[in-house]
Amino acid sequence: MKLEEFQAKRLFRDCGIPAPDGVMVTTAEEARSAAEKIGCPVVIKAQVQAGGRGKAGGVKLAGTPAEAYMVSDSILGMDIKGLEVERLLIDPAVPIAAEYYVGITIDRRKKLPVMMVSASGGMDIEKVAAETPDLIFFQEINPERGLRSFEAKQLAFRLFNDKKKAMATASIMVKLWKCFHDVDASLAEINPLAELEDGSIIALDAKIVLDDNAIFKHPVMEELRLPTPSEKKELDAKSHGLSYVQLEGEIGCMVNGAGLE
Repeated sequence: MKLEEFQAKRLFRDCGIPAPDGVMVTTAEEARSAAEKIGCPVVIKAQVQAGGRGKAGGVKLAGTPAEAYMVSDSILGMDIKGLEVERLLIDPAVPIAAEYYVGITIDRRKKLPVMMVSASGGMDIEKVAAETPDLIFFQEINPERGLRSFEAKQLAFRLFNDKKKAMATASIMVKLWKCFHDVDASLAEINPLAELEDGSIIALDAKIVLDDNAIFKHPVMEELRLPTPSEKKELDAKSHGLSYVQLEGEIGCMVNGAGLE
């Protein structure tokens, strides 16, 4: 189950991770009102469960409430990787000095959570791994002990020479692990983790994927589900006791085995 950015940022803030307190809207008029409330300039971000929103034109700046209305009107209804934009996040624009990547995922080969950090924030981590793997640093996490403070500091000093910035980033890493662990996530990602011009560190984007097998332990998380069209089919099948997997193409398979009945 994927959370949209506005939901993930709310969860981050609940865990003490600094993130912009934006407003989710569904109409251009609501976007205008949000821009007036927040104060311009603002960043208008399409809320879809897909990457590459910026390249698709789904992330834009607006310098006035009137411009926020016009930009929002142009983004709402846009198709991004087969998903229709129905919601927008209106965030305050902030002065960025540098961008970094921090994320936690599951290393299925080692059967452990692993934290990844890189100074190449704002880019797809897969592209960084393929082209410049030496720019990514890893820390395996013992699930019983969690991410320890000294481990987070070692990673943070890979990104910063400045002690104050490194310590602030280490604190965010520890809180990100707590967030990841507490909701049984399979991915928790901050891309970019931004250094602002005043030296502060903040999560400008947020991505969380929850493990569907553990959702039953978190009924509040289930209430946040905003299923895509393909996920609606899977949920409908599940309600009838069936296992359904959306695949490409025009040929369907009905199979048994693997413990299915």
